[in-house]
Amino acid sequence: MTAVDNVDELIERYHLALGEFMKGNPEPAKRLWSAREDASLTNPQGSVACGWAEVAEAMDRAASTRRSGRFLCKRGEGALEQMLRIGQRFQLTV
Repeated sequence: MTAVDNVDELIERYHLALGEFMKGNPEPAKRLWSAREDASLTNPQGSVACGWAEVAEAMDRAASTRRSGRFLCKRGEGALEQMLRIGQRFQLTV
C-alpha cells in the first residue's frame, strides 16, 4: 500500500467517523485522534481543548448534542490529486 493509499484510507475512515459523530457517537473519531498530551482541538462551538483529557471531553460534549445528524462529503478526487492541484499554486524553492 502506498502513502497515497494510506491517506485516502484515513480520509475514508475519518468521514465514516464523522457520520457516527453526527449520530452522537464520538468513539470512532476519538480513535483517530492523537491521545498525546500535546493534542489539541478547536471546536466550532467555541471551545479550545489542550491535552488528550480535554480533547476527549470536548468531543464527548460536542457529540452529546447530536442524535440523528449525518455527515455528507462529495469526493471527486484522491489525496494525491488534491495535493497536486494545491501544489500547482505554489513554487517551492530549496
